[in-house]
Amino acid sequence: MSVQRTSRPEAWWLIRENGSYYGLITAYWIYRLFGRFVIRLTLYPITLYFLLVNGRARKASKTFLERVYQFPEGKQALKYGPSFRSSFLHFHAFASAILDKIAVWMGQIKLDDVEFEGHHVLDELVENKQGALMVASHLGNMEIFRALALHRRKIKVTVLVHTKHARNFNRLLSRVDPHSSLMLFQVSELGPAEAAELMDRVQAGEYVVIVGDRVPISGAGRVAHVDFLGEETAFPMGPFLLASMLKCPIILLFCTKSSRKYRLHIESFHHGGEIDRKGRDEKVRSLVQEYAKRLEFYTIRNPLQWFNFF
Repeated sequence: MSVQRTSRPEAWWLIRENGSYYGLITAYWIYRLFGRFVIRLTLYPITLYFLLVNGRARKASKTFLERVYQFPEGKQALKYGPSFRSSFLHFHAFASAILDKIAVWMGQIKLDDVEFEGHHVLDELVENKQGALMVASHLGNMEIFRALALHRRKIKVTVLVHTKHARNFNRLLSRVDPHSSLMLFQVSELGPAEAAELMDRVQAGEYVVIVGDRVPISGAGRVAHVDFLGEETAFPMGPFLLASMLKCPIILLFCTKSSRKYRLHIESFHHGGEIDRKGRDEKVRSLVQEYAKRLEFYTIRNPLQWFNFF
């Protein structure tokens, strides 16, 4: 899993993106012409193919599922245990999430399809015109939130991304909905100029979204080794250092799926404000551990929906 090490030869940003643009656009047109049912049927042979040929990812999935299975809630969530069948379902859930990302930008997933937990947290900030840093993850499908936020037009969201890693998918999204790229803020390393621009956005009552379960692109960024799924795991400190720079509150976002219903979990996490230099590393590490525990809570209960397993 990519949150565990930063020094291995093939870190996540060096892995070639699977699936060409033309393959993705073909899937998009199948979706448009024949609908959700037909495109979902094609996912089964495609999932099996990638599961068989990608031994590295298959092994990573099994290792992750074995860790989850140590917990009572994990045993309950994994009906077939950490098996080939479970890994197939894991891969299939990932493929389905890609289709859902396309569907939401096509307008086929609407507010009625989403249940909001903790919406009052966001409502209060919006009412007070107060911006915040939203720390998300690779659990579930955060594209749901991004698209709905744009379509509702009540809040402005900027998503920090390393789009080079998934240029084909982002290219497809831009074709599906030209507005889909309006909220992307591409960063490899966050410098003073980028931080200043983000601060302006937050002070204007906007929201910045960053994932908290992926180690820095350079491999040399600051990480905190904290407990996650029973093992010491490296998580980035960057999101929480950024919140200190922006002097804003932190909200956690998790989006899970049950059948064809989505559930967006919104949690108040940190009141905000600059963290004093004295003891800052200890405070940030504490925040990283708290975040890891919240991610663990949702991951154990929805293990097939965490896609940061390699």
